[in-house]
Amino acid sequence: MSLENNILAIQAILEGISGVANVYGTVRNWQTEKEFREAARSSSGVIQFWFLTRESTEAEDLGPQLTARRHTIALHGYYGVNDAAASEKTFQALVESVAAAVGADRKLNATARHSGPPQVRVVDFRIINNVLCHHVELEMAVEEKPA
Repeated sequence: MSLENNILAIQAILEGISGVANVYGTVRNWQTEKEFREAARSSSGVIQFWFLTRESTEAEDLGPQLTARRHTIALHGYYGVNDAAASEKTFQALVESVAAAVGADRKLNATARHSGPPQVRVVDFRIINNVLCHHVELEMAVEEKPA
């Protein structure tokens, strides 16, 4: 199975998590404030979105016409800061929910031979379109199923 199928499986897992909104299988580049607000705002009005992307691929030669490919997939999550709503607690709980859900399906809906548990690499803050957002980078290793 391909990298694209692996990312689609991760996207489907995230979309099934209560409280997670706006999951994209690629990095997005919203050019206007209107595009950003329409694509990044959840149904409850909170800015929240997730980007999934490959960071690297390692290939191992296993013999004639057989190669094992291991991708490092990054999951970037953003959540608008709102002190009055204790947004950091909500965001940290979402990060834990994402890690648990992705870690619970190590074959990624049968698209991967194996995937490692997601690692929380960075938790920080970013300003996106003049909105201060909580930000997380999770990474996971995904080994493709041989064709």
